[in-house]
Amino acid sequence: MFKNKWLFLAVVMAILIGCQSTSNKGKKEFDISQQLMASQKYSEAVSYLELAIQKEPNNDQYKTVLANAKQKATTQLINEINQLLTSQPLNKSNLDLSKSLLMKAKKIDAQNSLY
Repeated sequence: MFKNKWLFLAVVMAILIGCQSTSNKGKKEFDISQQLMASQKYSEAVSYLELAIQKEPNNDQYKTVLANAKQKATTQLINEINQLLTSQPLNKSNLDLSKSLLMKAKKIDAQNSLY
């Protein structure tokens, strides 16, 4: 009888530990994304949020934060492009970098109305 109680307790503990580990699969990536957002590193935050959503595809909080991060990342990239294109004298290096930043912005959010 005593042996059965320990077996039952062990099974319950294993189930609880298993449930805990599956409910927070993307938390580590989400937490990193929050640190990056606080540092205004929005493009990098997008990558971590996408990883978090891959691990927890039904997490609406992650999806909402991802949409916000994408908007901030593309706005930040567009601002960098504008600074490069208005710098004097305008040169090939700035044009090439602007093109690269625009491609990065489109990769992050192809549907953005800023471009």
